[in-house]
Amino acid sequence: MQPTPVPTPPEAFDAWFRILGFRGRHALDDQPPQLKQQLLSLQRTFNEAFAEERKFPEHAPTFPMYLDYIDADGENAIATTDGQHYAFVGITLPLVFKISDLSVVLGRSPLIAADLRLRVTGEPYNELQGTLFYILISFVVGHEWSHHKHGHLLSTPKTIVQEIENSGLTGSIATQLQEIGVDGYSVFFLLSHLLDHRDTFLPWLNLDPAMPPDIFDQVFLSLFVISVASYLLLRPPELLSADNVYRFTHPPP
Repeated sequence: MQPTPVPTPPEAFDAWFRILGFRGRHALDDQPPQLKQQLLSLQRTFNEAFAEERKFPEHAPTFPMYLDYIDADGENAIATTDGQHYAFVGITLPLVFKISDLSVVLGRSPLIAADLRLRVTGEPYNELQGTLFYILISFVVGHEWSHHKHGHLLSTPKTIVQEIENSGLTGSIATQLQEIGVDGYSVFFLLSHLLDHRDTFLPWLNLDPAMPPDIFDQVFLSLFVISVASYLLLRPPELLSADNVYRFTHPPP
């Protein structure tokens, strides 16, 4: 009897997300060629990072990690696993585009540039926009990665953790604490990455090179706060009551 061949990550991603009720994997064939290449490059960056990640004994065991785009209409990011071959991080194009559009608005703000002492060009996709986009998309991906590393997807088949779409009043204080925990974990690794590789970002951002290093750190922390807080402010507010506040899957923004 011949063993069943292991599907490739894209094949497995497509099949699994169809099982979950989505249209599967977004192959990007309907996108303009330049945009498609940019999206593929972004995907490759994260998948290469997954493949090279350091192993920590505190992390839950996971299948090989793979990120791809979900064919869906709404803004969403999902952590899930097929329980056989791969651990998945899925993100929809509407969410990628919302993050990009938000970064364009922030990147053209003279107040942000002046307050952080940045020299920014007038182009819509300028240095500040690119940095804010990278920070916010990395935070989202890191959040989904953290769900896997905390073992939140090991117990129940077909478990998915949705970050943007409202899952209804199906949560608890326990799930809200999980979300706070993976938020913090994503922040820790993202800020460590930014500060450890500040030499990569500094020439790109056109900061004043005469600034002391502690000012650089404040700039990167400010960029993180600006990008994440601005996205949260775009989300519709929840109607809270003494009952439902304990039943959301995520802490109310």
